Amino acid sequence: DALKAELGDRVTVDYGDVARDDRADDGMPHWGGAGIGLVGGGNVCTSGFTVDTRTAGKAMVTAGHCFSNGQRIESGDEPYGTAQGESGFPTWDMMLINASNQNYDDDIYHNPFRAENSPLDVAGGAEPAMGTSLCISGMVSKAVCGNTVDHLNAELCDASGCTPGLYRTTRSSGTAC
Repeated sequence: DALKAELGDRVTVDYGDVARDDRADDGMPHWGGAGIGLVGGGNVCTSGFTVDTRTAGKAMVTAGHCFSNGQRIESGDEPYGTAQGESGFPTWDMMLINASNQNYDDDIYHNPFRAENSPLDVAGGAEPAMGTSLCISGMVSKAVCGNTVDHLNAELCDASGCTPGLYRTTRSSGTAC
């Protein structure tokens, strides 16, 4: 109202339904590729993809180095779930995020190639072969396609130790997903 009073007919104010904002403030249902972090700590990691667990229904995966078991996770200021299942890091760099009052969907963020909030459904997974072209979706990188698998058993080593059995890609282009 103050802006309209100051600028008059030079502005138009539209009101709409509240909806998902974007990958930095991922409301329900939660999608893969969203920025996530500790409650009050800001987005420091990226959600992976939704999985169906045997006992707790749908959950989201992320990297095991991001959080410790039992920590509460959010996306922006949206509740996301509790970190759980991390075991054996750095050999196994993965964990679940889950909460009974949250909803995790099979979609991933894929901007800038398509509209931020138009769904891209993940229908399954497969082991890539050498030369397979992959797309990635991350909080910082956004969607990047044209990544070609050039190693099927790479290893990442840093101060925390080594994570073996990784696929390595080389970015050959920046084509749309």
